[in-house]
Amino acid sequence: MSDPPDVYDLRELERRLAEDDATAELGVHVHQAGSQLIVHGWVSSSQARTRMLAAVREGCPGMPIIDELTSQDSTLSGGPAPSEEIR
Repeated sequence: MSDPPDVYDLRELERRLAEDDATAELGVHVHQAGSQLIVHGWVSSSQARTRMLAAVREGCPGMPIIDELTSQDSTLSGGPAPSEEIR
């Protein structure tokens, strides 16, 4: 895309991200804010995050990208917090 993407281009990019075997993440969304793209949602790992951002850069070359992805492997690394004891 040499021109800034429109809404249809971004939905098509989201569809490709969900269907491509290399990215295959359903919970990722791409929005345009001014001249920047915001990529947000959940990915399964930090490697998936890297592949996802590379695919977005490939789909929208030259557009600045803001990474707001959350990796599940970083949020699930520890067990639940212990319960509080109220006295």
